[in-house]
Amino acid sequence: LYLEQKRKSRGWVTKRRTGVAPTDLPFLLAETAPDGWVGDWFHLALRERRLAPRCQVTYRRVARVGEAEGSPIRLTMDRRIRCGVLAEIALPEMEEGAGAPLEVTILELKFRNTMPRLFKELTRQFRLTPTASSKYRQAVSLCGLLPVGG
Repeated sequence: LYLEQKRKSRGWVTKRRTGVAPTDLPFLLAETAPDGWVGDWFHLALRERRLAPRCQVTYRRVARVGEAEGSPIRLTMDRRIRCGVLAEIALPEMEEGAGAPLEVTILELKFRNTMPRLFKELTRQFRLTPTASSKYRQAVSLCGLLPVGG
């Protein structure tokens, strides 16, 4: 289980990610986290921003890593994306077919600097159009959880 925060600045996305045990989840809602807990930075961010669980997003991911033109590459494809309203921090399994489906497949092509020929060929062959996308934002919208004016 990972606690993760993504930030975007000047077109670059940075990610902070910390692994925790599923049994640590109650710490996230506690007034204070245990001393020295690896997820304390995430707990603090939740408290400062007054964040609470709202939406669960599940999906099936296929991920491939490799090298192209001397640089690392990564391809991920998220399919069968579903979402539902969530009222507590827990890991309830969303049963197959439960929740609302997002009618999309999200393909991410990750690379350094310039797009490698391999990815250019995939893009051309399958007539892919690059676009910004967020599974969470789409899920929150589909579940009717957008704030007024959001």
